[in-house]
Amino acid sequence: MKIFAATLAGVVLSRKKKWEPKTQIFIPDWHNGEYGDMLVQQWQVEHFQKLGYLKEKMNIDMSTSEKSPGGRGLVTWARLWKNYNGETAQGKYIVPYAIQNTVPSDHWQLIHDELDDFTLAMGCVEFVYDPEFSYDVGVHITGETSGGNGCWSYVGVCSGCTNDEPNIQSGWQALRLPNWCIHSGGIQHEFLHAIGYMHEQDRPDYLDWIEDRADAGSIDPSYWIDTGHPFEPASNTMYSGFALKNGRSYSPHPLLTTTDAEQGYELYCDAKRDTHPMEPKSMCLHGDIVDVIRPVFQHKFCDGFRDCLNGEDEDGQLANCVGPDLTELGCCAVLIMGFGGATCTADGVVNGKDRYFCENGWGAELRWTTNYGWFHSPDVGGSSYYGHSNSAHDGTCIGDFGELSFDYAWVGYDLELTCKAGNGTWTPMPCANHDCAEEYYCENSDDGESYECVCRDGNICVCVNTIGSYRCEPRKGDCVEGGFRAHWKGRKNTKYVYKGTDSVVLASKFKVKNSPVNPRTDKYHGFITWTKDVCGGDFLKKMRSGEVGVSLVDTEDIYDLKYVYFKNDGKYTMGGFSFELTKVIEKDLPWTFKSGVPTKNMGSDNVQIILTGIDKVNFLDDKGMDWCLLTAANAIMPAGEYPDIMTMCVFEGKKFWEAPADPNP
Repeated sequence: MKIFAATLAGVVLSRKKKWEPKTQIFIPDWHNGEYGDMLVQQWQVEHFQKLGYLKEKMNIDMSTSEKSPGGRGLVTWARLWKNYNGETAQGKYIVPYAIQNTVPSDHWQLIHDELDDFTLAMGCVEFVYDPEFSYDVGVHITGETSGGNGCWSYVGVCSGCTNDEPNIQSGWQALRLPNWCIHSGGIQHEFLHAIGYMHEQDRPDYLDWIEDRADAGSIDPSYWIDTGHPFEPASNTMYSGFALKNGRSYSPHPLLTTTDAEQGYELYCDAKRDTHPMEPKSMCLHGDIVDVIRPVFQHKFCDGFRDCLNGEDEDGQLANCVGPDLTELGCCAVLIMGFGGATCTADGVVNGKDRYFCENGWGAELRWTTNYGWFHSPDVGGSSYYGHSNSAHDGTCIGDFGELSFDYAWVGYDLELTCKAGNGTWTPMPCANHDCAEEYYCENSDDGESYECVCRDGNICVCVNTIGSYRCEPRKGDCVEGGFRAHWKGRKNTKYVYKGTDSVVLASKFKVKNSPVNPRTDKYHGFITWTKDVCGGDFLKKMRSGEVGVSLVDTEDIYDLKYVYFKNDGKYTMGGFSFELTKVIEKDLPWTFKSGVPTKNMGSDNVQIILTGIDKVNFLDDKGMDWCLLTAANAIMPAGEYPDIMTMCVFEGKKFWEAPADPNP
């Protein structure tokens, strides 16, 4: 995917500057005021007022109808495109568009590319280029020489609405994109309005995230469609320049974010979830500027733009990117600049280092100088600049001193540089499909074959994993202070009840003899585990991931399966689960009728374990499935109110020093 456009207007002015550039770059306020880039139809005025907008500040098209056509958008009563133009052969709702000659031809491909990207993100909506105007309703894009003013769009479908733009196709609606707006994140921003979006800062919960300001919305919650997505400062529909309550700075994305797309999917695609799912997504490994873990489309991996704040979609944590193209000096050939959205391509050598020409962003050149280090100039060969590095960082390549890291301290403005991967291809890393809870972040193993969930700084990670997730680390001393003492019963107590190709039923005996609690007369907590030395790692990992299913059965529902746990301890690695006997009954296996009365064997409780998905497991070649499954170890503890860390502490406190003998010699 090609990266285009700059951050929204005002980003530069909202940044804290340590110095003033010699020449200030002019970045126009393309919003045209508080609501200026949203054209309001007359019938929408009363609804916008209910949402908290002031009529005197609205940009109202007086040529539109005063009668409401019905239909409700994301946070407004916008008419939706799924009710017009039918569907494509693939079943997608159609949003036709055409481009006037008032838009310079060298911008047309950029518009096509960004709307193709929009189509991919939306799932069930397709933006269809229709220069022949074969549809009755569509979006007619005007540009620099149309005679109009500003960068704007109607909110939702507005058939025949022109705002006095000339030569608009009959029945179609105008959308204006002057040149400076095209390279300011304006293409997708205005088309988000066109399909029914309002601005992010107009949410009714905005005061939870940003400081109050006269031009922030005050939407009545009763008129708001809440899709459940937390406020996102990086949203393409967010204005720049607001003050976050956490004191941090932000930049709206030049393209719609994955969260933007998810909200549009809720608006348009609810009836098409089965036939038109969204593109595959992962979760960023760290929080964004307001500490929310955001989704990221996998097709955004390795495209040179940091969709995740810390850049894990580009730096190898979520995907192994194909190595970048290199210059003759061995340096990155193509840089993507998050600040301004520019693509910078190496072209020649200046002062002994690669010089980069930049397109589609603020500034034209990135080069090395002996006085200022790396700096970004608005003109090729110009002496004025507005972002530079450290002249002491005199390596061969840009990036040798961390200039490509997400937290590099540029002077003035953070250029957010990323080296673009060669041809943008990638293979997923294990963390691309992690299931860590929000208190943890995912960390790939050194061999790139697995991952672990690690407690995030500032969290107290004392809970254990539920079935299908990963181990957590207890706080130091918790297990010792807890005094969890389970009584282990050996490794010769498990037999097959049933053995199939993809599932088995095991019976594990919890013997009464020498137990701290009588499992035939009292409730108890039980533990069952297998070890890596005879099972290998695949079985243990697939049990913790849920690929190998675990359930317990008896004549009645008397067992409560608690937690699956994986202990990573080198050759002493083990994995298993805990459960609780919740009810004492007479027909508890093993039992039989004696003189017509159900009588259970009082020597042991035989816990029936069903394991599914066994056919997916690669057991050790020299041991096999039987040696693994039939050497399970079990342990027992009296019933009680134990904390969640109990299962973890019992497993962490046990080590099997020797491998068990073959149960079938």
